[in-house]
Amino acid sequence: MKKIAIIGAGFSGLLTAIQLVKQSQGSQIHISLIDQNPYPGRGLAYGTRDDNLLLNVPAGNMSAFPDDTQHFVEYCQEIDPAFHEGTFVSRRIYGDYLEDLLAKAKKEFGSSFEIICANVLAVKRIGNERFSVKTALGHSLVFDRVVLALGHFESRNPFPQKQLDTDSNVFLTKKDIPNLCQNAHQQSLVVIGSGLTAIDLIFQLSSAGVNKKILLISRRGLVPQSHRVNPKVPARQMSDILAEVPSTVRAFLRAIRFEISRRQNSGGNWRDVINELRPHIPEIWSRLPFDERRRFLTKVLPYWDTHRHRLAPIAYKRFISLIESGLVEVLAARLESVQPIASGWRLQIKKRGQEIVEEIDAIGMFNCTGPNSDIHQIRDPLIQQLVNDGMICADQLRIGISTTSNYQTLGKEGQEVKDLFYIGPMLKASYWEAIAVPELRVHAAKLAMEILDRL
Repeated sequence: MKKIAIIGAGFSGLLTAIQLVKQSQGSQIHISLIDQNPYPGRGLAYGTRDDNLLLNVPAGNMSAFPDDTQHFVEYCQEIDPAFHEGTFVSRRIYGDYLEDLLAKAKKEFGSSFEIICANVLAVKRIGNERFSVKTALGHSLVFDRVVLALGHFESRNPFPQKQLDTDSNVFLTKKDIPNLCQNAHQQSLVVIGSGLTAIDLIFQLSSAGVNKKILLISRRGLVPQSHRVNPKVPARQMSDILAEVPSTVRAFLRAIRFEISRRQNSGGNWRDVINELRPHIPEIWSRLPFDERRRFLTKVLPYWDTHRHRLAPIAYKRFISLIESGLVEVLAARLESVQPIASGWRLQIKKRGQEIVEEIDAIGMFNCTGPNSDIHQIRDPLIQQLVNDGMICADQLRIGISTTSNYQTLGKEGQEVKDLFYIGPMLKASYWEAIAVPELRVHAAKLAMEILDRL
């Protein structure tokens, strides 16, 4: 019997395990799903119990299975028949859905499927065929195959001063929210970043009753757009539009803008173009040479993100109402420095297009600048060990983990690391569009097939 370890029990790890169960068809395998989180499947995204926090994707595109697109909708309709493909349901419900999938997989696979609650510190090669997985509990477990289903890692320190180390309690976390409710100081709270993570935090602060002004600070001051009401399933194939486009960022943007203009002139919506483009993003990314990929990251990415990663309509209206009430303000500004003061922190900023340095006193700061994808700057012991031992390597742009087309990791010399696989958001090094359910569910199904084919 072959033993397979899946390290990480968020969406990617859980779906890989479920696909292994689904596709095994009598194969003699034992699956160990390993994660320090006692609630496997929920991860950071779906661990909330707050029903005010909604999915940013309609239910019709959230099935765990690429070959059964109605699976999640049908699950929701068992809760409330009013749910439909266009409903933006709560993240709690999606977490419940994943837990239900896990329970069914465990029941089907019995003792050959185990969940281990532990923090993995190292994965070491034993000879040429097996791996030793060392946990913080002091155990060393032996496996034939290892899947790294590692999700997002904490944000980088956004300040230029190297002495402001993120380990020195500079930034507040969600655990500090109850204390903020009791704090009498009237200074603002500063949230660095203005994307989906920042807006989630604002909703949590608002729901908890934190009655302080919140400043969102990002270089361009861009915020996510809203999904359209009753979003449509992508209907048109974009391949005919993109086939003859030269492999430059400028050419692709020109083609996309032209198609958006054409649609809008006939009563269409730009969101439909972005939705229909999505399945073609990996192909576009593969066509772009290194310099063009870098140009996209430095020049286009913030504008792409605000249109690609959108809010549920009701969440967008809630966010705008907080701005209109004066409780939230979005600043397009560059952070110049930060200094501790008696009541918190003093930030120096330059607003976009200005040279005057302004000061802001804040009772506290939250870092919502997005996950760190540079494995050379991630402090997680497992990542550091894998990098140091040459079992994983970063791509040229340092936005993810380099893999083969069958998800095996590449070592520091560019060689395949046999039977060590990666799945998760750092697949964006190869595919770019690889951080959300519609793409990761496909990767999970393909990865399971690869593993089983190698038995």
